[in-house]
Amino acid sequence: MDTVAERLPNATCVVDDAIHYLQTTSLRFDTVVDKGLMDVFLCGDDWDRTIQPLVQYVTNCTADRFVLVSYRLPRSTREFIQSACPSLDWNFHVDGSTDGRSTISVAARRACG
Repeated sequence: MDTVAERLPNATCVVDDAIHYLQTTSLRFDTVVDKGLMDVFLCGDDWDRTIQPLVQYVTNCTADRFVLVSYRLPRSTREFIQSACPSLDWNFHVDGSTDGRSTISVAARRACG
């Protein structure tokens, strides 16, 4: 993270316990990047009860964009994520972003009005 902060001096870069941090911060972020956190939750028990509040909080309260770097998500998981955060338009498995195992998905806040 130090390298990212050095290359982006005007950016706020945070490494922390995501759920705790997001529930206690007053900072607003334009973009949140999740590299592997959701994959960890998907491997655990009750993953849906962990993922839903995380994704909802990130997208509803702190970010206009959510970038997810993860293993390829099965259709049922993509559908769950879409239903957990209806304020976002998801583009799962962005063209050219996959190596067959991992991929990048991007969500953007829907325009109001």
